[in-house]
Amino acid sequence: MTRHLNPFPFMEKLLTILKDQEGKAITIKKIVNHLNAEALKKSKSRKRKKNTSFLTNRDLEQAIALLEEYGLAFISKGKVIPAHPFYVEARISVAKSGSAFAMGMFPDDIFIAPPDRKNAKQGDIAFIELISFRGDRFRGRVQEIIHRHADKFFAEVIRKTDKNQNYLIQLCDLPDSPFALLQTNHTNLAKHSFCFVKPLNQTKRVYIQEIGKRGRYQNLQVYDLLAIADQTDLQNDLERIYLKYNVKPDYPQDFIPSEKDLIRLTKKEWKNPNRKN
Repeated sequence: MTRHLNPFPFMEKLLTILKDQEGKAITIKKIVNHLNAEALKKSKSRKRKKNTSFLTNRDLEQAIALLEEYGLAFISKGKVIPAHPFYVEARISVAKSGSAFAMGMFPDDIFIAPPDRKNAKQGDIAFIELISFRGDRFRGRVQEIIHRHADKFFAEVIRKTDKNQNYLIQLCDLPDSPFALLQTNHTNLAKHSFCFVKPLNQTKRVYIQEIGKRGRYQNLQVYDLLAIADQTDLQNDLERIYLKYNVKPDYPQDFIPSEKDLIRLTKKEWKNPNRKN
């Protein structure tokens, strides 16, 4: 297995320095001296490692050039000028594993681990804070969700969780199909039934036991019931398309035309290839 060497092992510290500047310029020399402080201590120690290396101006300039492609910093007259606030705006793409990627006007997507998603869902627009650089890409965390891709979701009822009419549900049309908690006074929600739900601004700790996995408590997003869905209903299928792709489908009000709209043709007219209708 090929292991990628990290070209910027100092990136995590550099990101912290630039973020703390709050948009104020800082000289390249000052950053290099700050990043080399730890290496200098090791060089004076009797137990120092032979591979202890020092950061050069060229190393820093290469790192800043990469950050410039993300709109976070640039060099002018020997000084580094960081952006403030020190975030990038990106669209969230969620994988089935629960991790995500932030995609925007920059060269490579930013990897986001599940704990750093902060309930961001597929298609959401968010501010992303860069926290490190590993392998060949930046790692980041969701700082703030700017715009939700959808305000309602299609879900499957898994089971009832307690006596207070709370149900464990699964959001079917999202890539990672996350679990969530449905709070409703409705008493006729059957297991494996489907419904439309909307998110509430709260979470609740629930014990989850998945097949083949050890049970554990999870903090789940709480949802409110909008409507019970019939999976054979064409209207619900069109609503799911709208929710998944955020494009409202254009369909006629009457799916079956009335009898007066039908054109009655004779057998001779039907076989005529040149007929207009």
